[in-house]
Amino acid sequence: MAKTLTFNDGKYDLDDKDYDKDYDKDFRGRERRDDRGEKLDLKDEGKGAYVLSSESEGGIKDLYVQADDNPLTLKIVGDSDSTFEDGSINFGDDNDTLIVSTKTKDAEIETEDGDDKLVSNAGFTRLTVDMDEGDDRARFSANDEKFAAKSSSVDMGEGEDRAVFNGPVKDLTINMGTGQDDLFFKGDIKTSTVQLGNDGQRDVIRIADGAKIEGLRIEGAEEGDILYIGNTEYQYNPVDSTWVSENDVRRF
Repeated sequence: MAKTLTFNDGKYDLDDKDYDKDYDKDFRGRERRDDRGEKLDLKDEGKGAYVLSSESEGGIKDLYVQADDNPLTLKIVGDSDSTFEDGSINFGDDNDTLIVSTKTKDAEIETEDGDDKLVSNAGFTRLTVDMDEGDDRARFSANDEKFAAKSSSVDMGEGEDRAVFNGPVKDLTINMGTGQDDLFFKGDIKTSTVQLGNDGQRDVIRIADGAKIEGLRIEGAEEGDILYIGNTEYQYNPVDSTWVSENDVRRF
């Protein structure tokens, strides 16, 4: 089966020269546009990797992307002022990678089943992420933006997942799902919620030394889960629902 992407109303074949001309449009030599009519450019980097950009100065807006059940790497790129906005990206089953190097705003991303990777390099606002089943990896960075994640929801789904926030977060809800998971906050945290699996698997939350915590709620924790604040380790005590450490008299 050929790899295909659907851009809004047009379906494009990625790598099959013998495509059905009545059903698919070949990626080579055909224009792809977002809902504003802005021309999109898609470059084949080889080995199943593609780079998507827009000729518009503002970036890519009102774009719907649907991939099939084949492994795919998609990179969305632009300059420092570019934004991927009001968009929806849905990868099918299999092991996929999405790398977004522009700012992201008012968007939805779903990777479905598979060991998927998501990288956001320039911060996102009002983003909904659902990574479904699989051993998934996600990394979110702020770059020149104030927050790596703001007013957003991330669901890592079932599996042994790892999520890293390289910058400050605000009004974030992250559900690590079932499985043995690892979550790392490297920046400040404000009014955010973490949901652990409460599934008998050990989960680990790490918060960098020096990070300011102004409102963090951890739900679904159970005995065996671990919280690191800097180098100090806290164990979850289910008797009184607190995090305790041999090296710190405080309880959280």
